[in-house]
Amino acid sequence: MQVKKIHLAHLPWVYAITLIDCQGRRCCLAASELEGKGGDCLLIDAETYAVHTVWDGPGGVMSLIPVPGQTGAFLSIDEFYPVFKSENASINRTFLRFADGALQVEKEELCKLPYTHRITVLQEPDGLFLAAANLCASKQFVEDWSDPGGVHIGTYGSGAPLETVYQGLTKNHGMYTQTRPEGDILWIGAQEGILRCERRDGAWHSEFVLREETSDMWLADLDGDGEEELAVIQGFHGDTASILKKIDGSYQKVVTIPINFGHVVWCGDVLGQPSLITASRGGEMELALHAVNVVDGQFHLPTQILEKGVGATQIAVDAGEQEVRVYAANHETGDVVLYLLSR
Repeated sequence: MQVKKIHLAHLPWVYAITLIDCQGRRCCLAASELEGKGGDCLLIDAETYAVHTVWDGPGGVMSLIPVPGQTGAFLSIDEFYPVFKSENASINRTFLRFADGALQVEKEELCKLPYTHRITVLQEPDGLFLAAANLCASKQFVEDWSDPGGVHIGTYGSGAPLETVYQGLTKNHGMYTQTRPEGDILWIGAQEGILRCERRDGAWHSEFVLREETSDMWLADLDGDGEEELAVIQGFHGDTASILKKIDGSYQKVVTIPINFGHVVWCGDVLGQPSLITASRGGEMELALHAVNVVDGQFHLPTQILEKGVGATQIAVDAGEQEVRVYAANHETGDVVLYLLSR
């Protein structure tokens, strides 16, 4: 695998990253968790690499989520500052457009939700829904976990308050949206395990699919059997990444690799090869690509290090047939970086 690194922007304490379409332009969005001025959000053209400042505060951005079907629109979590200083965290909506070559920005607060850590927009048969999960409900000190958070969902754009569909989640970190024609499924990682939320007959139904502390997760068919495996980081900012396969109705580990302060897990097709991408914020702070090879039912993960010492917090992957683009929020170095992967 050939790897070409392109430095896109310097952004101290960059934390969140995603891809968005804006008036026919494919762009990368990246934002900082830095508090106040310097807590910037940047829009970067994926072809020209031109950089535009979306805002220069208030920072504390944990998530950037494009709104399905609305070009240039995205949601963000603002005012979630290190370390867990997020009692005033808010969910915001921003509209972007270009006029006479200049970026026009309209931003509005949708709601306050203390300690909101992850958000998404779910596409269901009866419309779009905003989903949020918080790290906890309140804190008296940094390591106070006595008041659990939960999962909160509401009709997108209605202005109505979010409904708590599950209460009792501690240390939420991961959120994954499983897209299906019949309606999206929400997966949540927390100390209590992996919670799966599905909308049926106009109501939300939640169940745990795994009762082990889980930080992050991603789903993809990695062995070609037509059923998606579950790639996870276990433990809050955990030290192992595993692939879980559904066997006899329950998820079981089929392979595990060590990481350090794990913060990224992604899986999918990379140039025809089922693959796993992980990032650690501790130790060597590696961003790593693992090919997923299955021989006689055994999973093997040969590894290629994309870069050391970067401590990526999030990535966004644009997988093409001839080239795969991995956009990384390299928190340790304060850089937004594009890794071009080719044969």
